[in-house]
Amino acid sequence: FLDLRPLVPLVRVLDRERQKFVAVVNQSDTFVCVLGASLELLWTNHAMTTRLADAAGGDGRERHSIDEAFARLGLESPEGRGLRASLERSFRENTVVHGELRQSGETERRSFYLTALPILGPDGAPDELLVLIQDLSELEVLRKSQSRYRLFSERSPDGMGMGLYYVKLAMELSGGAIQFPSAADVGLSENYEGAV
Repeated sequence: FLDLRPLVPLVRVLDRERQKFVAVVNQSDTFVCVLGASLELLWTNHAMTTRLADAAGGDGRERHSIDEAFARLGLESPEGRGLRASLERSFRENTVVHGELRQSGETERRSFYLTALPILGPDGAPDELLVLIQDLSELEVLRKSQSRYRLFSERSPDGMGMGLYYVKLAMELSGGAIQFPSAADVGLSENYEGAV
């Protein structure tokens, strides 16, 4: 006879930690899923479940391969690089993999970053993958704005130098910011030339 009563408090702690993890992940706008060894979706967080349902009708809880899910979400690997091969390598080599994704089919192309982390089974080998897909589109806009700002604020013959520094300072003190959008950022044709 094996007495399991001493394990009950540990199981409760483990369950409580699991509940915390699920609560945090389900509040995130990052797509999070767990894949099985054949790259089928075993679990998706609220953001991904909702987006899958919006893309295909239904409730978004149907079992899909990662390929089907990416197709429904309009996600693709740039330059046709094999994302599936990277995920399979993560299983095979027990390694974290990263990859860039683009979303097609919408008016604006969005950029995503995928991270896949192996989840080890009882035998110590990868049993599942935890996959996080973060939308980086707003970050790219911010980077473009920062690089344009640097061009104008450098101390160089091409830059506007200290004058722009003081304009930036005044804007930040009043709760504003300087931004240098491209023509496309504000809906103008790429053929447009001049200040935006």
